[in-house]
Amino acid sequence: MHVKAALGAGASREEIAEAALIAAALRAGGAGAHAALTMKLVDKHSGGADE
Repeated sequence: MHVKAALGAGASREEIAEAALIAAALRAGGAGAHAALTMKLVDKHSGGADE
């Protein structure tokens, strides 16, 4: 849900990765565990990792 919204708002893969890593660094909930899933969803909804 949030990945699709971020991509729709024009966020890049790098910006989404940065947000996930900052959340993990701040120990925001289970951010560390969800960062990999977040990036998989970015790839799924944006068409791949090399865009």
